[in-house]
Amino acid sequence: MRFATSRYLGVATILGLSSVLCVGMTGCKEKKKPAPPPVTNRNDAPPPPPPTFNVQTVAQSIGADNRVKIAGEQEVLDESFAKASIELADAIARGNDSGLRSLLQRPDGSTLDQLIDTDDWYAETGKIEQVRVIMVNEGGVPGAPIPTSFGGNIKLPSGALLLAVQEPGSSYLLGWAAYNDTGTWKFSGYGTIDEQRARASQWDNIGKDAFVHATASSIDNLLESIPQELRDQIPEDLQKQIEENAPRKSVPSPGGPIQVPTGPADG
Repeated sequence: MRFATSRYLGVATILGLSSVLCVGMTGCKEKKKPAPPPVTNRNDAPPPPPPTFNVQTVAQSIGADNRVKIAGEQEVLDESFAKASIELADAIARGNDSGLRSLLQRPDGSTLDQLIDTDDWYAETGKIEQVRVIMVNEGGVPGAPIPTSFGGNIKLPSGALLLAVQEPGSSYLLGWAAYNDTGTWKFSGYGTIDEQRARASQWDNIGKDAFVHATASSIDNLLESIPQELRDQIPEDLQKQIEENAPRKSVPSPGGPIQVPTGPADG
């Protein structure tokens, strides 16, 4: 036992002596201290996300008709877009043709006039039980035509609006492309799937799948936005081809989309 004890004491003594020698001699290296963490510059921090606006809150703030309903929780970055979208839904719910006309692009305003002249506007808006805002989207509409062969200031949709209109026993979709011209939002009819469902709420999750193709209205708007000097350069045979192949205009209207012939068929 003495041997064992003295052995362990000797080891302890040697270890203690080693530590003393390291303090007194420069040949022993000290452990490096860990580097301090880098100083974070407050300017390097990512900026906070931009504020968003709740579509339901916007609808309440402008006193929308009680028949205007919002599907789910929808947020947008541009409050003016949400407001214009709700105003359009409100005008349809109330049958307010003058209010709707102020929000439409020119070709769609002409279509509204046709509905009024035939009394279809008043007959169909009188049936409306609900105008449900399915989607207010700031990303535009899928499949929007882009005339890449021409230059100039081409107007492309800045947003998309999808409504579901409830009548007794059935509902249908109204699709809109939204354009922001110098801060003022204007809407143009955009084609949607030709289908009806019993309740407007059954459309809540359809999203952009509701849109099917560009209407003649959206093509007209794009062509009108091309500067005249560029339009004059379009060969006559190409202009004729565009007119002959223009789709029948599927225009959102109370009672479901109506088909208005375009091009030569108008005569």
